Amino acid sequence: MRVALAAGIAIGVSLTGCAVGWPYSYAGQQHTMTKENSDYHAKAIADVRTRYGDPNAQDDAAKLKRACELLQRYAAKAPDPGSFTPARELLDHDARATCEKARRRDHEEKAQAANERWQAEAEQERQAARVKEEARQRQHEARRQEDERQRLTSALERASRTAEICDATEAARSARKRRQAILDQSPGALVRKQCTPRMETRTVKAECKDANGFTRPCTKTVAGSDVAGYTCPKNVDPEVVQLGLYQLDLLDAYPYPEDRKIAVRDVECEPARARVKELREKLGVTSATAEVAP
Repeated sequence: MRVALAAGIAIGVSLTGCAVGWPYSYAGQQHTMTKENSDYHAKAIADVRTRYGDPNAQDDAAKLKRACELLQRYAAKAPDPGSFTPARELLDHDARATCEKARRRDHEEKAQAANERWQAEAEQERQAARVKEEARQRQHEARRQEDERQRLTSALERASRTAEICDATEAARSARKRRQAILDQSPGALVRKQCTPRMETRTVKAECKDANGFTRPCTKTVAGSDVAGYTCPKNVDPEVVQLGLYQLDLLDAYPYPEDRKIAVRDVECEPARARVKELREKLGVTSATAEVAP
C-alpha cells in the first residue's frame, strides 16, 4: 500500500463546479481525489501502518485483524468524495483484503498451533513411552542381575561346601590316595612273595584212644589245601599286607571302609577352591569375611 500524494495544480473540477480534483498515487495506481479525501486516506494508511505495520507485509493474524477493523472504521467515516475517487472505496478495498488475509492467517496460525500441539503431545507420548521402556529395561536388568546373583550365590554355596569337605578330609583323602597307589602296584603278589602262607584247617571225625587205652570217636584238626592267610615280617607295611590280602580275596570286605565314605574325590578339590575364589570375586565377597553374599 504505497501512498504518494502529488502536490500540484488541480487537474479536474467536479460537475457541480465546487470541488477540485488532485492527482493521488496509491498502490501503483493513479487516482483523482479531493484534497480532503486524499489527506484522509493518507492519514488512515499511515495510522494503520504505524500501529500494526504494512498489512501487505504483516503475517500476525491478531495485528491483521486489528488493522482490518481500523480500516473499516476509517472507511465508515471517510469524507464526501464529490465526483472523484472516494477514499472510502480505497479503504474498503484494503479492509476487505486485510480482513481476508487476517482470516487466512488466523486459520493458518490455528492450524499451525494445532499441529504444534499435536507434535508436542506426540513427543510427550514418545517421551512417556521412552521413560516407560527405560523403566522396563531397568526393571528387567535388575531382575536379570538378581537372578544372576542368586545363581552365583547358589553356585558359591555348592562350591564352598565341596571346598570345606576337601579341607576337612585332607588327611583322609591323602590316606585313600596312598592306599589306591598300593592297590595299583599289586600288593597281593608282594604278600605272596614276602610272607608265609597259612593253610586253612578243618575238623574231621576220627577214633582216638583215651588214657585207659580204649578207642573212642573223636575229632581232629587237619591242614587243608587252601591258603587261609599269610604271616608277614614286621618290616612289611601293614597297609600293604591288608590290601594284599583283600586283593587275594582273603578278606570278607575292603579293610578301609572309611575311604569309601569320603564325599569328594581328589579331582574335585582344586577346581572347587578355584571356583570359590572366582565366585567370591564376582559377588564382591572378600576372602576375609568368607561369607556368601545375601
